[in-house]
Amino acid sequence: MSVEFFVRAILIASLALFTSACGGGGGGGSDAAAVETVTGSDTDTDENTENEGTAGNEDEAAEEGEETIPPFDATQHELLPLIEGTTITYDDGQSVTVTKDDDLSDETTTVYAVNYGDMIQYFSSTPEQILLHGVDGTFSIDDINTRFLVATNVSFDKVRFSPPLPVVTEGKQPGVNQIEPGGTATATVTANINGSSVPSSFSGIPANIQDDSFSTEFLTKVVDTPTGIFTTKNIQLDITISGSILANDFSASLNDSIFLTPGLGIVKRVANYSNNAIIINHTLTSVTNLPHPITFTRTLATPTPSIPQNTPENTYDQDRIFNLSGGENINSEMYDIANMKEINAAGWIEVIKDTINNNYTINILDNDSLPTGNTSTLIMFQHNTLGTELPTSLNLITTD
Repeated sequence: MSVEFFVRAILIASLALFTSACGGGGGGGSDAAAVETVTGSDTDTDENTENEGTAGNEDEAAEEGEETIPPFDATQHELLPLIEGTTITYDDGQSVTVTKDDDLSDETTTVYAVNYGDMIQYFSSTPEQILLHGVDGTFSIDDINTRFLVATNVSFDKVRFSPPLPVVTEGKQPGVNQIEPGGTATATVTANINGSSVPSSFSGIPANIQDDSFSTEFLTKVVDTPTGIFTTKNIQLDITISGSILANDFSASLNDSIFLTPGLGIVKRVANYSNNAIIINHTLTSVTNLPHPITFTRTLATPTPSIPQNTPENTYDQDRIFNLSGGENINSEMYDIANMKEINAAGWIEVIKDTINNNYTINILDNDSLPTGNTSTLIMFQHNTLGTELPTSLNLITTD
């Protein structure tokens, strides 16, 4: 072999050794803890490392438009995220639990039973719409007293709407009725017929939804609760159903005023079902198996955290840090914030993913992007291996 060949081989080997030695030097300081700060305009990672080549690579990736945070693909409406196994407790002592209803669900729509104890409502929720599919309960209605029939203790126990009734529809303006005329329903009615002490049950009774029924969004309203202060959308449902048993007419009314906030759902409601058969007037006090919401209040100054009232079950003493309902911090190694990109776009929210203490901290940035009025924002946590979602609410409230 020629001398030239050996010289060339030695040069190539020397260059390879030099390159590998340079590449191995970047690991210095990798054990130092990092805090990632995410604001409305950019994402900065402050990491104690001697290798500055990584930053250059990140800059090049940003210039090339590389997508580092995927867009949030919502499956439910932010005003009513329905999560199985979660519970919301209200100030009248009533607790609401959420479960999937297999009978009403199908391949395209998942329907959830929201159980209030005396009443169960069946909702489905998509990014575009919230629908009410039916109601179970014991709703007393007027007796029927005709020449051929005396029906006493009349009540309808179950009603299913066809089509389901819209509660929230994206694009509908406040004050506009969302319910189209011509809707129908089926009901189960019980009554004591002609003096019988044993009630008769009439299942699958066809019924009509009267044309004067409406589902309408009213003005936003601030609701103050022991869990926090929230900006809500107030939806008024006034539904009248009419049908007949044994050729005798009956009617029932469902009046429901609900106050919805992003990330939590129903924080307040005032309901009167079928002439006082069921009356509900309650406000949220605590959540279970969900992150505790965070509220900042502002009085002619930079917003500051609003410490919620303590509930008998839980104490939340870290007013900027997202906690689960049991009081423990949401672990930043276990959970990502799925809608981080959307939060960034707001420009006035700063999310700190702390990999030292393994938590998430929220700051409000006092800049030109800061809203002048009240606002509530969905924060959607997602388990980074199981994919399960945990929604909560971030609120900015201006006080007098």
